[in-house]
Amino acid sequence: SAEVRSLGDHFSGACMIAKNLSKCNCNHKRKPVPAIDCIKDIVGPKNHGCFIVGTQDPQLRAAMRKIPGVPIVYINYNMIMLEQPSEASLKFAGQTEAQKQAPASFEVPAIKGKPEGEDQEEEETKKRKRKGPQGPNPLSIKPKKRRGDGDQRKPQDTSPQPPVKKTRRSKKKKKTVASPSAAADAGPPGGGGETPE
Repeated sequence: SAEVRSLGDHFSGACMIAKNLSKCNCNHKRKPVPAIDCIKDIVGPKNHGCFIVGTQDPQLRAAMRKIPGVPIVYINYNMIMLEQPSEASLKFAGQTEAQKQAPASFEVPAIKGKPEGEDQEEEETKKRKRKGPQGPNPLSIKPKKRRGDGDQRKPQDTSPQPPVKKTRRSKKKKKTVASPSAAADAGPPGGGGETPE
C-alpha cells in the first residue's frame, strides 16, 4: 500500500481497497526491495501458493509469464482481462498430463515382461470373441414330430383317376298288409253288413 500511496491522491481509492485485502508477509522488512522483486519472491518458481497476479506493469507481467501456473489479470480500458496461458504454463500442463497417463513404477516391470506380440494377440482374441447375430430362441421353436415305422406316410399316387359318379339312394315305401282277423271283422267286400239266409 505504501507504493500505491506514493503514486498520488489519484490512487487513494485503490489504496483503500488494498487495505481490505488479506496480506501475505514477505522477508523484506529489514531490507526493502522493489515491488516486482518482492512479488517474484512470494510467488516463487512454481507458484505453490496458487497466487493470481493482477498488475498493469509490463515488466512484472513478462516476469510472471516465465513462471508456470500463474494467472495474470490486467485492466484494458474499463474491462478486467485475463491473459491466455503462457508457453511455460502450457508446457507444464502437458508434462503433468503425460505423467498421469504414464504407468506407475510397480506396473513397469509387468509391462516389460510381456513379449512384443502378446498385446496384439490379446487384441485379436478380443475381436474374435465378438458374437455375431444369434439364431432364434430354441424355446420358442416347436419341436419336430418324430415319425415311427407305422406312422410313415405312404407315397401318394399322382396318376389321374376317373371321376366317381354319385349314386342317389331311392327310398322304398312301406306296404301295409291286413291280417285275417281284421278282414273277418270288416266283412266281405262290397259290404251289406248281413249275410243272406
